Amino acid sequence: MVQATMKTTTFRIRSDRPRRGWIVGWAVATGVCAPAAAQPAASSATVTIGRAEVIDRAAERNPQVLSTRAEIQRYEALQNQVFAARFPSFTVQAGVATSLQAELVEENGTESRRAAYKDFSIDQLSAAFLGSIQGIQPLYTFGKIDLRGEAADAGLRASRAQVRMTQADVALEAAKIYEGLLYARAVLLFLDDIEAIGEKTLEQTEDLLDEQAPGVSEQDILRIKSAQGLAALGKTEALAGESQALGGLRAYLGLGKNTKIIAADEYQEPISIQPSRVEDVIDLALNNRPEFDALKNGILAFEKLADAEAAAYFPNIFLAGLVSAAYTPGREFTQSRYVFDPLGHFVAGALIGAQWQIQWDMAGQRANEVRADAMKLTGLLQWAEQGIPAEVNQVYQEVVRARRDLGQLDETIPLTKQWLVRASANYGVGLGTSRDVADAVTNYVLLKTAEIRAVYRLNVALAELAKVTGTLVGGESPLYPGRGTSK
Repeated sequence: MVQATMKTTTFRIRSDRPRRGWIVGWAVATGVCAPAAAQPAASSATVTIGRAEVIDRAAERNPQVLSTRAEIQRYEALQNQVFAARFPSFTVQAGVATSLQAELVEENGTESRRAAYKDFSIDQLSAAFLGSIQGIQPLYTFGKIDLRGEAADAGLRASRAQVRMTQADVALEAAKIYEGLLYARAVLLFLDDIEAIGEKTLEQTEDLLDEQAPGVSEQDILRIKSAQGLAALGKTEALAGESQALGGLRAYLGLGKNTKIIAADEYQEPISIQPSRVEDVIDLALNNRPEFDALKNGILAFEKLADAEAAAYFPNIFLAGLVSAAYTPGREFTQSRYVFDPLGHFVAGALIGAQWQIQWDMAGQRANEVRADAMKLTGLLQWAEQGIPAEVNQVYQEVVRARRDLGQLDETIPLTKQWLVRASANYGVGLGTSRDVADAVTNYVLLKTAEIRAVYRLNVALAELAKVTGTLVGGESPLYPGRGTSK
């Protein structure tokens, strides 16, 4: 019977502080993409995917979902078994045996001229053909069939809810990979800008050094080239993250290993969807989480199965019919109502009867065993009712925090960029030092990488919020873009 379980996930997004230096923060691109998985057959197709396509393809094509759907087929088979149990069952037997030929001495007698074994000879043997058909039609089983049918129906509903749970898990992972792809590409674009600043600053420093400008030395050249090396390392890591994300998408979406993926979102941007009050989001989760359907129907399935086991204390009322025949060449049929010849007869009959199979308190203990499984799911259901609101609130606060961080960064980054522009201009005309430029670039990089990271955190948190409210798959989500929803 169905074993529905729920695991409450604790969501933590680690925000490592970038290493300080003239150019820092590129390493944030590392580790945001799913590792490469086993790839399907090769394909040279090109697909354009956005958030909606990622969710839909992952929910329908991922092998993990296909594996979970096998449980639905199992419960459909159980339903068909219960349906078949309502119809007659037949036992058919047929065979060929050896028999002695026999002839009646008198019309109603049983004495045979060749019945004595002392007169046996091999030429008295003959083949005997036997067959019988027995049919049993259940009339009333005190709920043994009906209760198992209700248990199978509930188990089917629970297994369908478990498929939705798997779809949500897979879709969330695919969404994280897609957001990681956009994140890695945003880092690459940013590093291109930083490399341009580095090249320009290096040229200025070399010109000032050639002019023997005061305050400029070979140490400034070394500082700039070291920063360029750090930027190159960050770019390598971002490129690796981009490649890992593309590989992960091919695996999760069931695409060929050579399929070219084009992201519908050219740039990483924060999703503009704004969740309503946390209380409303919690209510949305309580009404939509498939875990509740899985657990409630799992409990119902076990309870019905327990009742069916306990019904074994009562008999099965049935209608039975029997036809039995045997024919032996050279052996006459007996006409006596008191003698039955198993090797030469034709008998038909019908009866209504009752059947018990009682083994002390076995039925009750089997019912208790099944009820214990129902109790386990009841405990999980109680935990879901308490834990899911806490889970939703946790993810909701991640969304709130990411939006606040972006709001603060929107105010601070323009100021830092002005600082960088002025420091670079002053350095170009000899009014500033390379250290002034280094400080401005360091702060700009710190804040810009924090912004890229905050956008990633926000978008992933919205996907997680859609998942924990049960709205990520199965239709247009009010929390994460899908089914054609725009940003």
